[in-house]
Amino acid sequence: MSMKSIVSRLRRIMAASPTFGRARDGLSCLPVELHLLVLGYLGPDDVAAALNVCRMWRWIWLSDEIWPRLADRWFHGLSEHIYSTTTEEQDAGESFRIALTKHQRRIKGRFSSALYHGMLLESDNYFKVNKKLPPEQGGVHSNNDARDSDGHFATFRLYNSGRIAWWPESYALPYLAVVDDLRTKRRRIFSFPDHKEQQQGFKTAMSDKLFVMGKHFILHAWHLERDTLQSLDVPLRVERCVIEGEVVLVVAKNAIVYLWKFGENLQLVDMTPVYKYGPVSWNNSGDFSSHLLGTHRVGIRLQRTNTPIDFIIHPSKADAFFVVTLEHGNLFVHEFEDRKFSTSHRLEEDLLSSRALIYSGQLRWEKIDSCGGYNLLSIYLEHPEARNGDPDEDLCNAVNCQCQWDTSHPRVYVTVVSVCFNVYTRKFRVFHHHPLPGSDPKTFHIWNQRLISVGCFQGSNIRMLSSLSEFTRNADLRNLVIIPVYTTSHPKRIDQGNLTRRHRITMKSDMLRFEIGGQTHHPIYDSLEYLFDVNQAYAENPVRRQRSLDSGTDQPGLEAWRLVGDDDFLVYFRNNTYTAWSF
Repeated sequence: MSMKSIVSRLRRIMAASPTFGRARDGLSCLPVELHLLVLGYLGPDDVAAALNVCRMWRWIWLSDEIWPRLADRWFHGLSEHIYSTTTEEQDAGESFRIALTKHQRRIKGRFSSALYHGMLLESDNYFKVNKKLPPEQGGVHSNNDARDSDGHFATFRLYNSGRIAWWPESYALPYLAVVDDLRTKRRRIFSFPDHKEQQQGFKTAMSDKLFVMGKHFILHAWHLERDTLQSLDVPLRVERCVIEGEVVLVVAKNAIVYLWKFGENLQLVDMTPVYKYGPVSWNNSGDFSSHLLGTHRVGIRLQRTNTPIDFIIHPSKADAFFVVTLEHGNLFVHEFEDRKFSTSHRLEEDLLSSRALIYSGQLRWEKIDSCGGYNLLSIYLEHPEARNGDPDEDLCNAVNCQCQWDTSHPRVYVTVVSVCFNVYTRKFRVFHHHPLPGSDPKTFHIWNQRLISVGCFQGSNIRMLSSLSEFTRNADLRNLVIIPVYTTSHPKRIDQGNLTRRHRITMKSDMLRFEIGGQTHHPIYDSLEYLFDVNQAYAENPVRRQRSLDSGTDQPGLEAWRLVGDDDFLVYFRNNTYTAWSF
C-alpha cells in the first residue's frame, strides 16, 4: 500500500468520527499517524489519565487503529485476549480501557477498600448463606449445619474471580467446602452428596463458573451462577481436575485424560503423542523451599519416567488445552485443539538453562494476568554468600541471578525466577524478581509481571506486603506510600478515601526508611512499587484477635501463609484470617 493510499484511508477514518462539538485543541485535529507518534512518548499512566480528558481523545485512542498497538507494547497477549472474548455487541476499545485502568490500579496499590476477616461459620454475620441449591444436591442452608464452626481448623484452599473456597474441618480434602463471594457477600456451602461418611480425599477445583468436587469415579459440578448441580460418572478413578469457565479437564488413573463441558458428555482425549500412560502421583518430592513456594502449587508426576506434568485449559476456546512437561531439563508446552495434538513449544536455552530447570524439578502453574499468561514453575534461589559456600553457587549464573550481597549490612538476598507462557502469543518469558532483603519472605504471588511478597523483617515483628517490578535501577521511590490494614477479629471494610493523613507514610518517614533498610536508592529497592503494612490498624483502639483465629495452620508447627489475587482483588491469608484489597 502506497503512502498516498494510507493517508487517504486515515482521512476517511477521521471524517467518519463523531462530532462532539468543534475540536478546540490541536491534538484532536491531527491524523492518526501523528497520534501514534505522540503516544510513543507516553506510558500507561499518561494514557489512562488522558483518556478522561475529552471524548474526542478517547474516541481516537480507543479506535481499532490505535488501542491494539498500545496493548501490544505494554500488555503481553491482551489484544489477542480482547479479540477472542469480545462479542459484536461489545466495544473492543472500551475493553482495553477497562483492562488498562484495572492494571494501573493494581500495580500502583491503589485499592478502593480493604477487608479484614476470618474464615468463620457460626459467628459470621458478614456473609449471607445462599439457599437456592436443594440439600439433596449438596446445598447446606445454614452455617450451623456445618461441623466445627469455631474457626480452629479453617483452611484456605482455592481462589478465583473474587471467590474464596475454604474448609471448615481439619481433613486435608474434606467432603464439605465453603465458597465466599467477596463481591456479593454471598456464601455457598457444598457437601458431597451421598458421601457415605467418608470424610476426606475429595479432589476439588474452582473457576469463575464452577465448583467441582470428585471422589473415586464420581464428579459433582456446581454452577456458581445458576445454582445447579450436574453429576458425572467417570470410567476411571479421578486423580485431579483442572477447570476453566465451564470446561473441566479430568486426569484419571494412569494419566488418562477426559474433557467435559457443563451440560455435555464426557470425551476421551488421546494423550499418546505427548506421554505414555502410567501411574501418577502428586509431585511433592524435592520441594526445596516449601515455606515459600508451598505444596499448593505442586503438580503431578508420571511415576515410571519421573516426569512432572500439568494442564492448562485455554481461557477462551472450550476445545483447546495445553499439557506442560518437564523432563531432563527440557520444558515443553504441548498444544491440543479439538481434543487432538497440534504442536509443541519448547523453552529455549537462551531464556533459561537446562541446569536451572533440573534444579527446579517441579511444575507449579498459576495465572499471572488476565490475558493468557501462566507461571509454569518458579525457582527460589538465595545468594551464594547467604548459602555459606553452597556447592551449587554457580546456579546464580544458570538462572542469570542479578541479586547483590551487601557485606557492610549482611542480609539474605534471594532471587525468584519465574518461567511463564502466554497461551495467545505462544511465547515463553522468564522474570527475575527480588523480595526485599532481610524481609524473610514467606509467600509470593506474581501478577502483571510484578512480584507481590509477604515477609517479616529480621529482628522485628513487622510484616510487610510489597510489590516489586523486575530488577531495575531506575525506579523513583519518593512518592512511595505505606497503607496500614485493619486487624481486628470482626470484619471491617475500609475505603481508601477515608484514610487520614496520619495513615499515609511517605518515603521521608523514619519508620519506612528503617523497614526497607534506610537506603532509598539501593538497586534492589529501586524495583519496589508499593508497600503495605499488614500489622498496623486503622482503628484508634483495635480489638484483640480471637485466639482461635491465630491457631490453625496448614502444616503442624508452621504458620500458614498464602497470597492470591487478580485484577480486582489481592488476598493475603495468614492461618485462618485474611485481608482482601479490592481495586
